[in-house]
Amino acid sequence: MPYRAVVARAFARTRVARRIVLLFVVCAVLPIASLALVSYTSISAQLRERAGERLYRGSKASGLALMQRLQSLERELQVEARSHVMGGTPALAALPESPHFTSIIVVPADAAVLPGDAPLSFSRTSRMS
Repeated sequence: MPYRAVVARAFARTRVARRIVLLFVVCAVLPIASLALVSYTSISAQLRERAGERLYRGSKASGLALMQRLQSLERELQVEARSHVMGGTPALAALPESPHFTSIIVVPADAAVLPGDAPLSFSRTSRMS
């Protein structure tokens, strides 16, 4: 065996050599592991925050779109109700030009319709004109 191999093998068996190797591993791995842990927690927090912001913006946009759509339908329904009341058409009338409503029931303001009363029932096929 060459002299260097014998010296290297003998050095690896000594206490000092084991301590040097252990110290090297600790000095190399410990900072990298701690940096990885700090980076992981920081990036996880940032990703959660961004996901929350994205969710907030998306739900707000959906809510506003829904509200706008409902207001548009309410305006359309009010226009149709006014035109039927002013035109003297019956209480149940078909709405052929409206893609959103198939029929409309106009209840006068002085009518005593209370929550819990039996609902008005009209068949879809019987339309008054």
